[in-house]
Amino acid sequence: MGKSVLAIRSMSVVAGTLTVMLCMLIVRMVSSRGVAMLAGILLALFPASVRLSQEARMYALEGLFLVGATLALVYWVRQTQRYRYLLIYAVCIGASLYTHYYAVLGVLAHWLYLIFLRFGSSIKTRHVVSPAWWLCNVFIFVIYTPWLFSLVDLLRNYAKIEAVGSVAWLDRGGVHTLPGSLWKFFTLQPQHSLFWPFYWLLPLVLSVLVGWVVYFDRTPYRSCVLLVIVTFFPMLALFCVSLFMPAYLERYIAFAALGIPVFMAIAVAGVSHRSFSVGCLMFFCVLALESVGLHFNYIQQGEFGYFKSKYVTPFSVVFDYIFSHRREGDIVVVGGGFFYFSAVYYNGTDQGMYLYDLSLDNGHSARPNGYGASTLMYETWDDHVLNGTRCAPKGTKRIWWLTGDPLLDVHVPYPGQWPEVDALRTAELDLRLYEAPAGMVGYDPCLKN
Repeated sequence: MGKSVLAIRSMSVVAGTLTVMLCMLIVRMVSSRGVAMLAGILLALFPASVRLSQEARMYALEGLFLVGATLALVYWVRQTQRYRYLLIYAVCIGASLYTHYYAVLGVLAHWLYLIFLRFGSSIKTRHVVSPAWWLCNVFIFVIYTPWLFSLVDLLRNYAKIEAVGSVAWLDRGGVHTLPGSLWKFFTLQPQHSLFWPFYWLLPLVLSVLVGWVVYFDRTPYRSCVLLVIVTFFPMLALFCVSLFMPAYLERYIAFAALGIPVFMAIAVAGVSHRSFSVGCLMFFCVLALESVGLHFNYIQQGEFGYFKSKYVTPFSVVFDYIFSHRREGDIVVVGGGFFYFSAVYYNGTDQGMYLYDLSLDNGHSARPNGYGASTLMYETWDDHVLNGTRCAPKGTKRIWWLTGDPLLDVHVPYPGQWPEVDALRTAELDLRLYEAPAGMVGYDPCLKN
């Protein structure tokens, strides 16, 4: 499909769209067609889902696999003799685990639901002790076994991952972690600055609605209990882990948040049966809340994942300028690793491109340790990295130095002595051109420590 933005993002778009359809099927199995349509509308406009369906990352695909697994589980719980549903479940779970490690929280949620059916429900089903269920999980384990060796290796070398800053974005749990997550799912902002009664209103209202929906759930298999578990158990479990170590990040559990607009739809439908006007008011309040997040998504100023629009980091403008002024003997050096891979994409190749980032040396070795984001350059590191022990390659006449705006913490100043001959500052990107004086071609001594 090529390297276009459409080609890169299309898989997430398709995954997000299919996820909405599968969620509607789940709701249709436990409620009416109208409620399923309502859930589809609220989920299609759910800001967290919309945002992740626009990214060229794994989160939308993970959500699709886990929702597909949940749907297959619902079918099997109701028709235990149909083993093909367990096969579909196993394939979906295996795919989700290969997509993201935190998908295991979704698996645990399914186990918890079956345990509830065995001991907490009125029908006392035996699904959790069924041989077919255990064989299914053995099959999942076999599917995932090839990657278990990598997982064990990562856990054993967790200190190396921390050393290169590849878990620096993970947070520890606190009093604002869970309510802040709810606000981020809807508005893409933590909303800590809100007047405190209003700030706590969203988690309070959601808790009341969840309790109300579960209380009035009279379906044989307590489907709303399943919805509660798959939505909130991953959040609570990760929050508990984050109390002891940095582990929490909203987008890592966005797959669980998909159940929130579904809950809202079921609650709106239930209230509408008693008071249509109140139900309509609730529906439009949810839409208003989602519109806030959709607005921040449109202007790309949210805090749910990495938000940088083409107007904030206009790489296309920068590289159009480089392409129109490039000469033989030019190289492009990106100061700091924050923009390097984006720059490679807009350059179209990594040929003639270099990364300058002394922080990756860690005071020991210039090569990455094989863990974290720098692993993407592990094999080509010596060909594309300039650092404290290596200067510009032989034959270099000019250096295009690309980094962040000087006012940002991602700015890496040019450490050399060549004179500046051109510059382009646009939004948060800073591009400068340095030319070698006579007799210094290919050698800039101040690129060394």
